[in-house]
Amino acid sequence: MTVSGVTVSGVTVSGVTVSGVTATINGLDTDNLDASWASDGTVTDSVFQGTTDRLSDRMHITAAIALANFSGSAVVTGNQIDGVPQAGIFYAGMPAAQSLVIDGNAIAQAAIVTDGYGIILAGARSFDIGNNVINPVTGRGILVDGWGRITTEDGVIHDNEVHAYEEPNLEYGASGLEATALRIRNNDSTFRALVVRDNLFAAVTGPGGVFGAIAVRWTGQNDHGQEDGADNLLINNTLRAIVETDDPRYHGIALAVSRVGAGTGTEFDDNVLESNDTALTFGDNDTWEDHDEDITLAGNTICRSDDGAARTFMSILAGAYRMTVSDIRMPDTYLANGAPARIDYGNGPVTNFSVDWIPVDGPCS
Repeated sequence: MTVSGVTVSGVTVSGVTVSGVTATINGLDTDNLDASWASDGTVTDSVFQGTTDRLSDRMHITAAIALANFSGSAVVTGNQIDGVPQAGIFYAGMPAAQSLVIDGNAIAQAAIVTDGYGIILAGARSFDIGNNVINPVTGRGILVDGWGRITTEDGVIHDNEVHAYEEPNLEYGASGLEATALRIRNNDSTFRALVVRDNLFAAVTGPGGVFGAIAVRWTGQNDHGQEDGADNLLINNTLRAIVETDDPRYHGIALAVSRVGAGTGTEFDDNVLESNDTALTFGDNDTWEDHDEDITLAGNTICRSDDGAARTFMSILAGAYRMTVSDIRMPDTYLANGAPARIDYGNGPVTNFSVDWIPVDGPCS
């Protein structure tokens, strides 16, 4: 079946099933499938396409599959999303939300505004995001954001292949954006028992693209105890950030610890942090005079990549953007392909930073 768009929104709609549909949009601010305010929905084996070249309000989050204010259980599997102007799949759970599965989808959005992620979650529980391929024409990967109605908890993001590349868009020039493959941003909300494992997160930039490429950017803010004992985990992923020019205005970061407060139990373990620019930063341009504290990063491999342009490489940059960095534990930190056993320092105070350097032979694995 081929249709111009599918709308099933409404507070009384439940038991939504969409399967085998091809839905194409070219109108302003149009979702391919709008299932907002619905409950207990399944979207499978469908094709969602877009050719829209204008949006009036990117804060609305125009999406190929829009599951805003959703209740009950949602399953989104086996869909193909191409050319849509902002997000691929957008989910925001209501207090009656039970579970969410987003599995085996292929997403290639062509974002013309920011927040153009393949998958956006804003409040989800008991969720499984796995085996998706996000490879946009322009746009970002996965965003787990903190403005939703409910706590984001008991979720796993696994076995996804995620790429990010962005160009100047309708809002920003090259210096205002970073191509970001995974963004975790709780701010005032609680993210609890979140596991991110066995994924590829890759970001690239260069001439014609925006000035930054970040594979993973993580915020676990805990300024009023919202993340106490949250125990969120990034484990066994490959994080790759490549810059395809030697122009110093551009930068690439495999893992940006944007701000993580003490007592969260956050761990980043057994990951490969690969870049031809910077492998790991504490503090970035999403923060200023904040804190990265009490974090364990065990068994990670820092690797200087041979891909992209020849650039000055940093293994670790600590205290960027006047961040206070303290009580950082990095046991069994492996150095591959000539990555130096060195911490570079920004303009913020750094204390109690312990790294166990282990050089290894061979290229990035």
